[in-house]
Amino acid sequence: MHKGSVRGLKRFLELKSIRENSPASIRARMKNPGGEGEFMQKALLSGAETYQIYGAVHMIRTRGSESDRNRADQLRWLLLYILYQSGNGHIRISKEDLAEDFPFWTDSISVAWNQMGSELSTLENIDALIKRNKGIFACLPGGTAPVVISPEGSSLYLLKRWRYERRFLQLLDPLCGETGLSCIPGAGNLSETLDRAYENLSRDSSLLMGPETRAAAGMVATRLLSVITGGPGTGKTTILGGLLRLLLEAGMDGGQKVMNIRLCAPTGRAAGRMEESLRALIGDPRYKDAFVREPCTLHKLLGLVPGSPPRFNRHRPLPADLLVVDEASMVDLNMMYYILDALRPGARLLLLGDKDQLPSVEAGALLSDFLYGREEPGYKLEGAVLSLTRVHRNSGAILDGSGMIIRGETDAFLSFLEQPQRQGVKENQEESGLFLYRDIPDFRTFLEQAAGDSGLAEMRRTIPPFTDSVSAWREHKAEISRYFRLFQEEVILVPSRKGLFGVNSLNRALSAYLAPGEGPVFHGQPIMITRNDYERELFNGDRGVILSFGGQFYAFFESPGSHPYRHYPVALLGEYQTAFALTIHKSQGSEYRHVSVIIPEGAERLLSREILYTGVTRAKDKVTLFSRKDLIQRSLSRGVRRHSGIREFISGTGGS
Repeated sequence: MHKGSVRGLKRFLELKSIRENSPASIRARMKNPGGEGEFMQKALLSGAETYQIYGAVHMIRTRGSESDRNRADQLRWLLLYILYQSGNGHIRISKEDLAEDFPFWTDSISVAWNQMGSELSTLENIDALIKRNKGIFACLPGGTAPVVISPEGSSLYLLKRWRYERRFLQLLDPLCGETGLSCIPGAGNLSETLDRAYENLSRDSSLLMGPETRAAAGMVATRLLSVITGGPGTGKTTILGGLLRLLLEAGMDGGQKVMNIRLCAPTGRAAGRMEESLRALIGDPRYKDAFVREPCTLHKLLGLVPGSPPRFNRHRPLPADLLVVDEASMVDLNMMYYILDALRPGARLLLLGDKDQLPSVEAGALLSDFLYGREEPGYKLEGAVLSLTRVHRNSGAILDGSGMIIRGETDAFLSFLEQPQRQGVKENQEESGLFLYRDIPDFRTFLEQAAGDSGLAEMRRTIPPFTDSVSAWREHKAEISRYFRLFQEEVILVPSRKGLFGVNSLNRALSAYLAPGEGPVFHGQPIMITRNDYERELFNGDRGVILSFGGQFYAFFESPGSHPYRHYPVALLGEYQTAFALTIHKSQGSEYRHVSVIIPEGAERLLSREILYTGVTRAKDKVTLFSRKDLIQRSLSRGVRRHSGIREFISGTGGS
């Protein structure tokens, strides 16, 4: 076997061992005398994952050089902090932030450990501890220890994260630098060609062409990387459809071959919404050669399969002239690297998203990073960003409240919640933009209310299990679509899976209430895929409904194109969960008529402006916020920060 493969296999087995050390295994190790056992006991209270705790212990066992017990304790906690912050999505950790935050982080663990935390509250003490442990820490660019120090000495990286960031910036740099390169090379004067196409298309009022559409088309036509950002209702998708149509018409006017355009998003639901919004454009016979593939997930686009590199990369680039990625705030560092690596020379990348939404679950906050430092003279994406601020749909109080949340206007938002009427009304007087606030009720009361709001009990009476075989499902498309529409109406969003008002508890209780005695699988059960299933092309975040045909349970999923649904026996599904309630992270890329957002006690570590903003803005017509005033204050006082060298690179103020 090749040496590289052997090293990769050893590393895989090492990580597998670390990740599979259960809490019970950790508890057994706690019985060890000395600082290691005591550290593990305290570490479980810190909120760190089991593999992070074991990772810190493993590094000290194999590479540490501290003989003094107090210093060894400090090193364990320093490593756990680095692993914990990396697990929270940070690409790197600033030493200054570490010195400031470390005592507060240890404060929640034990008073006895606060002295240890305070000892690592100065840069001098942190540097001294690092210098004594050269087997664990090394300086860049030549160092290869598990934790590396940036060349200027101000930040710490896990070695793998630093390598990814460096390779990513090497791919990003040429995309930022290209300006004025026309995507319609034979069109003569590009500006005149676009103006001519814009004037012709503007005669059709149904196409909603506006000045921002013309500006966006000019930006995409002359930049390899461009970004369109804006909150809900600002018209990102409308402008996307207009600029694509404008570019295609301009290309035809110039006698050029039609561009090959690929549309994608991080989740199946987001890709489905993209297909719905652009259906008229994609289905236009004039542009059939431009959209040879329907919108899909990033995993499907790149051919990502566990244990194998992506199907498309620099050696086998994507056959696309323009790649459009919607919901770009959800894309992490690794996935964005794969995207850039798969672009063929001269291909364009357009990112769309809301910079104020929660960043990806994994490492990085790429969309936010790309928009950082726009006021700096060296900003690398100058002229390549279109920021939309005008809201075109009437979202009433939802728009007002979400704006106060993301701006951190605590007093104004709390006053807003006290107003007796928080409702915007459309011209036809239908309910729109209603924002309600309630104290968190007792669990039973909330359960009864949520079960009634769901409408599932009535739906199950109206459309009971089907007696036909599943082969006859097409005869029941109307009934199946009613179930899907039902679950696009109502959803419960919470920050965490754990706790009484967590996803697990709520889904378990609602299932028992709505389908008593039917077990874990029942007719009309909403579900969400929680792990990618490449064989069936089901991806994390895809939502479906379990339906009974002929006494057997099948999971139905919406499918873009001419076949509205696809189905699989439930027994063949991979990992999934019931989906009456979702985490706010999982809800990104989706939209519902009515959203109930619960911010319960016990979720303090997860609270931020972004998590509350993301939950509230999933609602089209009505949002009900269940919480306490002090928890809302805590949410609005905190913003999500993800540290990386990408911001310095983009802003032109430094590099990684």
